[in-house]
Amino acid sequence: MRRSRGAFTLIELLVVIAIIAVLIGLLLPAVQAVRSAAAKTACSSNLRQIGLATVNYESQNGSFPPSSINSPGSTQWGGLQMFLTTSATPPGSSSGDFARGSVFIAIAPYIEQQNVLNNYNPREHWNAAVNQSAASKRIKLLECPSVAFNHKYTNTPSGWTIADLPTTSDYAVVSSVDDSVFGTTKGTNLANPGNDGQRAILSANIFTTVGLVVDGLSNTIMFAECAGRPDNWENGKISVTTPSTGNGAWSAPGNEIKIDGATPDGTSGSGATATCPLNCRNNGEIYSFHPGGAFVVMGDGSVKFLRKSISLRSLVIMATRSGGEVNED
Repeated sequence: MRRSRGAFTLIELLVVIAIIAVLIGLLLPAVQAVRSAAAKTACSSNLRQIGLATVNYESQNGSFPPSSINSPGSTQWGGLQMFLTTSATPPGSSSGDFARGSVFIAIAPYIEQQNVLNNYNPREHWNAAVNQSAASKRIKLLECPSVAFNHKYTNTPSGWTIADLPTTSDYAVVSSVDDSVFGTTKGTNLANPGNDGQRAILSANIFTTVGLVVDGLSNTIMFAECAGRPDNWENGKISVTTPSTGNGAWSAPGNEIKIDGATPDGTSGSGATATCPLNCRNNGEIYSFHPGGAFVVMGDGSVKFLRKSISLRSLVIMATRSGGEVNED
């Protein structure tokens, strides 16, 4: 008599499949959590390098670079001669004589991006024909790994002539605080410190010395996340009404945040209900793809994770360089 061969019964096979399915179901969230944590750590590292690069710039030059060069006033022309366009006659006769561009051009050598500057002329506008090739190159250090998009404009900027469109950054300068945020209508109850007191460390068309940061470098925000651009994100979703607005180019002067809060649904950045401090709107406000908050860089190069529960009042205090307040959170 030949002995019959043993085999799994149908019930045993289904049990094994069910066990495997349960194990996979338990493993996937853990893998996703590890990936999210790794991306968050890498994002923090990117911002730390940007912060230290800006601090090194100040150490070598005696002042922080402007947050941008963007239509400076006549009283500022004298200090911006290194940005006078090649076609302009010194010392310049109009605001358009000065090359519009971002702070990332100034600190590029300090973040090991000199190769970008080799093809970029800082004495021409960021979207000038001579600079378009460089402005269309992605710089990984300026992209948060949590943002899974191609960081490319979808709209062609004015004057753009090549097929390769500008690339964007997930990080932006916090340059100032809006007038409206100091009023009682937003519940801040803060005294408006005036134009100079509203500025952050990096300001448009101005080289800021350390002595002007009265509130202290470690207490004042310099950069923050403003992720997901060029698309407009509102409270975790791409805006249906204004997709692909074409903002956030790393080389453009508009890569700045002027703190004034947002509505909780992210649809507006103004009005009495615009009390959300971060992660509600990426159009001109702090916004990240990390759950629970966003990273900022302080003036000493340190990186902090701001909880979404922070009040708009506290964010304003941290953003202004000479408001004379004490940080509350």
